[in-house]
Amino acid sequence: MDHQSNERVIPRTRARTREQGVALVLVLSCIVMIAMLVVSFLLMVRTDQQSSNAFATTSEARLLGDIPINITIGQIRRGSEQLGYQQSWASQPGMIRTYGLENDGTGYRSRATGLYKLYSDDRMVVNTGGNVTPTSGGLAPADVASAISADVADLATWDTRPGMFTDINEPVPFRVQGSSALDISFPVVDPRALTPGSTALPVEGFDYTASAVPGALKPATATDIRTRLPMPVKWIYVLKDGGFVTPSAATATVASFAGPTVPTADNPIVGRIAFWTDDDSTKVNVNTASEGTPWYTPATTNATDRNFAERLPAHFEFSRAPGHPAQTSLSPVFQVFDANLAVTPGLSDNELAARLQKYHRINPRWRIGAEQQSLPRLHPGRVCCIHFRQDAAKDDCGG
Repeated sequence: MDHQSNERVIPRTRARTREQGVALVLVLSCIVMIAMLVVSFLLMVRTDQQSSNAFATTSEARLLGDIPINITIGQIRRGSEQLGYQQSWASQPGMIRTYGLENDGTGYRSRATGLYKLYSDDRMVVNTGGNVTPTSGGLAPADVASAISADVADLATWDTRPGMFTDINEPVPFRVQGSSALDISFPVVDPRALTPGSTALPVEGFDYTASAVPGALKPATATDIRTRLPMPVKWIYVLKDGGFVTPSAATATVASFAGPTVPTADNPIVGRIAFWTDDDSTKVNVNTASEGTPWYTPATTNATDRNFAERLPAHFEFSRAPGHPAQTSLSPVFQVFDANLAVTPGLSDNELAARLQKYHRINPRWRIGAEQQSLPRLHPGRVCCIHFRQDAAKDDCGG
């Protein structure tokens, strides 16, 4: 009896053990799957967080980059729009000036009604601060000189106050492709345009005084990487609530703020901007500029006017049309690459034509044959018909 009971109990125990083992495997499998799901979820959340942070950082940087553009647009509009017929404006690199009708004391000039700076500064608009009208309240010449001199005086120690000033023309070093040599790239203007080398000429009209701004150094050669041409402007700090504030003082390590608006723990600094704006007088548009060849309507019988009468501008010869953008010459800039691109009065006719053709070939609006600079000389008593097409020019002259 006991022997038979033991035989029946042993198989049941083994079966129960197998069932428990299967249950354990299932439970462990479920735990592993749940753990994998949790880990995957956490990784996904982390990835989403990193993506969100990257997007937020990119958006913040983009917004900071848009602020100088919007400030400049606002300054330009304030200085050039809705002035009425009693005020005028004039632009220059970095500033727009408005003028009214009030005499400045000289008897022939008007007082400035406002100076609208196109560079980052603690005082973006300069005026008398009172009720300024076209006929009263304008800036005296001494006021204008004082405002500009104050900004210039600030630059005397700009390089010792990094929390207040920055150099927007600070060069960026890079390694020359295919070589171990280092070179530098200037974001605004390269001072080495003064020393292009023995086979080229400097950019016409370009120069600067090394002692004008601390840190400036003229180049010794065309490859001098020590040369510097600082363009310091003030930092404008952006607060969390969107407000702007500029430092009232600064040292080598600390920038101090004073006034009604200052950074706080609840309204901290979230970024800073600095900018300088040039107008069109400082650039050459290579899409429209060519090499201007003077011509105007003859009015007398001197030799110059006779040449103008005999050599009229050809159809599509925009570089000789008075007032056309193609009258702007590229040679004062391009001669820095090669002296053979310079256009000077002492050139022979053939050499002048050869150099002009180089500029005409890169001008998208030039449509006359490369060999034709202007109409052929007209002879009295003869009729000339000039035929032009994209790749050639010829004339048919009959008696």
